[in-house]
Amino acid sequence: MARKKKPEPGADPNAWMVTFSDLVTLLLTFFVMLLSMSTMDINRVQKIMSSFTGGSGVLEYTDLGALTPYEEQLKALSKLDLSQLPTEEILLDVFLGRKADGATAVFDDLAREIRVRKTAKGVSLVFGSRILFDSGGAVLKKEAGAALELAAKIINQIDRPVSVEGHTDSLPLSGSARYASNWELSLARSLAVRDFLVQQAGVNPRRMRVAALADARPLGDNSTVEGRSLNRRIEIVFEWLR
Repeated sequence: MARKKKPEPGADPNAWMVTFSDLVTLLLTFFVMLLSMSTMDINRVQKIMSSFTGGSGVLEYTDLGALTPYEEQLKALSKLDLSQLPTEEILLDVFLGRKADGATAVFDDLAREIRVRKTAKGVSLVFGSRILFDSGGAVLKKEAGAALELAAKIINQIDRPVSVEGHTDSLPLSGSARYASNWELSLARSLAVRDFLVQQAGVNPRRMRVAALADARPLGDNSTVEGRSLNRRIEIVFEWLR
């Protein structure tokens, strides 16, 4: 008597899970590879995260999704240690208020002449002299008002000691110049900026000091036109070590 064949087993209803788990594993591997090949700007991430906070560095979930106002971002900088300050690029974005409500295009026009420098003592907001003064002069141009009003907003929100420093190139002044030396010119320019900030922009004079540095601290090579242009500047210095 012939034996009956055993019935072949039916399809496993859970077999799809093998293919699915393989797909998930491949996707996970793909994204891990992307992350490993990418570079992350920690400072930029910190700035983005701080836009959801009051600057304390801890997320408050009740405020999630609400952008911090321009003034709050500036105040938050004051609370950071010097080592925690973001990159110069991010600082410039915050100072110019590019991401703030009500930001105007005038600051984009000024951006070519406004820079930020991080130093061992703090942060300098650097204004090219040609947007503030005529060559060899220390009388503020009319168009300088927008730049200095911006500086006043920053000063009024960042609770740090502030210095206004005048800098020049190394070329001697002509015999017909009003000022006898670059030292006198740099002092006159820094005083003019200080007076505007205090008298017209409402900065507390007790927070201000003035320095004349002439060509003692160049940023560029004084033997070139480009270098001398870099050296003719006003720096508003926020000091973190005092």
